[in-house]
Amino acid sequence: MFYPIAPLIVTSIMFTMTLWKCTSTFYEYRGNRMPILSLFLRDGVFWFFAVFVATLVAFLNWRFGRVSLINVMDSPMIVIYTLVSSRTLLNLRGIVANSGPRSQPSQMELESRMIYAAL
Repeated sequence: MFYPIAPLIVTSIMFTMTLWKCTSTFYEYRGNRMPILSLFLRDGVFWFFAVFVATLVAFLNWRFGRVSLINVMDSPMIVIYTLVSSRTLLNLRGIVANSGPRSQPSQMELESRMIYAAL
């Protein structure tokens, strides 16, 4: 019943893959500005450390804590995963929104205009 071990392994593998891919791409295209890769590297490091610390605390609590407190870190871990994922998605959306002028409205804009027109 080492349930925190699996997320710790997955987190480490994903961090290693993100780090390898971003650094190899940065090395290959040294002179170019790549905001999306910078975002993935920055948020990937933030994600890894946040999830790693939360999972490590959950594991230590499970291993050395009282039986009545074993599941105390379940909700905070879900919150941390959600916050870090939302941060990454919102940062990606911010990069896309600031990438330049668009010639056509997006699907989301069209749907929101249709909803307001129906009201």
